[in-house]
Amino acid sequence: MFRTPLPIVAATVLVSAALGSAAAFAGAAEITYIDQNNVYVENLDGSARHALSTDGTPARPYVLPTADEQGSLAAFQANAETGQQEIVYWTYGTGTPQRHRMPRTPGDQTTSPPTSARMQPDGATAILGYTFLSFGDPNQPRHGRTNPNSPGLADAQTSIDYTDLTWFREKPVVARPEGNIYWTGASKVMLTPNTPGMKLTFAEISADGTRVLVRMRLADGTQQLGLFAYENDLPPYGDVTSGCALPIGAGFAYGALSRDGKSVAWDDAAGVHVAQADPYQFDADSNCVLAGSRTVSSTARMPSFSEATTTAPAPAPGGGGGTTPPGGGGGGGTITTPGGSTGTPQKPGGPDSTTTKTFKITLPSSLKAISLRRGLSLKATTPGAGRLTITLKRGSRTLASGTATVRGAGSVKVRLTSKRGARLAGRATLAATFTPKGGKATRKTATVQVR
Repeated sequence: MFRTPLPIVAATVLVSAALGSAAAFAGAAEITYIDQNNVYVENLDGSARHALSTDGTPARPYVLPTADEQGSLAAFQANAETGQQEIVYWTYGTGTPQRHRMPRTPGDQTTSPPTSARMQPDGATAILGYTFLSFGDPNQPRHGRTNPNSPGLADAQTSIDYTDLTWFREKPVVARPEGNIYWTGASKVMLTPNTPGMKLTFAEISADGTRVLVRMRLADGTQQLGLFAYENDLPPYGDVTSGCALPIGAGFAYGALSRDGKSVAWDDAAGVHVAQADPYQFDADSNCVLAGSRTVSSTARMPSFSEATTTAPAPAPGGGGGTTPPGGGGGGGTITTPGGSTGTPQKPGGPDSTTTKTFKITLPSSLKAISLRRGLSLKATTPGAGRLTITLKRGSRTLASGTATVRGAGSVKVRLTSKRGARLAGRATLAATFTPKGGKATRKTATVQVR
């Protein structure tokens, strides 16, 4: 449990608005993890559980699985011949994986295997933690970035704590050796401990910036995992207004927060667990009031979320379907939500979706600058799951953008919001691009007048 007062604070203004009670399971739809040395994936309700890999062994286990918003997934495994770590990448979480070397600086024998990894939400980059094994000097923790689908980016030389790394607004979130959390989109400390001897060693932030999952190491070496409400402005300029502790057990190592901030996952000696939590809902001991809590698998570890949904592979000829994790775990069915209500996960596209064979969108000929600054919703229809991106550009300069993960055929809305400080007035090009899972992108453009 937490000690009183709450063990972390963030600088700037404290506000009093509350989020209220937690809502039903929504947003994040998939969780991936390691079980019996292999990569597994399943939907949050426990459906479509299956293994992506089958060649993991105690000598060559897969580690640190991580997926983007479309379900493309990367993990790490040692090469069978050289022993060097490789990135293993599944496009859209299916098919035969691609393999390539983990980036190294300056050479293969001078860095450790990855100590942490998180895929960028848009899938463009994976950020890696590793240890530089310097000659004659203390070992140095560092982080690097690479395109998991097409390697080539150089390693960074920034020192960090031995901890997980993650992303917020396409910028890395890192923990420094002194125990503070930084968002690298700004130089200001985002989170800092207020308990003597405590260090913050990991933080994952919801897409809207209102919830933060934080791993904390106390002076005696014990660890805590807390969910906090973050308000007033996007990190790092807001403040922590409430928080609660998650019930981690002995052997805890990794935590994960869904993109919508409503679902949490963690591992310990009893396996990987997933639940809904709200930083404003806690008992007298500051422990989070959980809903829909279940053990994914008693032998699993290293959980990570994605907004995608997954489908079990087709049964092999003459045999059964996907592989069930050896540790068992929770099954499908209804999910209890805070407040006592229950809901059955819907099929992709939702109950009001309509079927369409092509990507359709009506692009306006004019836009109001004030609407772009507030956020303007555009509606499209799509033939299936994928990703929809809308941009407003003048030349090579992006004035406004918006993205949405599409889970099935039907209607979808994208919120187009202007970049801070962008000069909107004038003629510009509005482009909508739909990229289906496993298919080629379709792009529609229009010239618009912004007034």
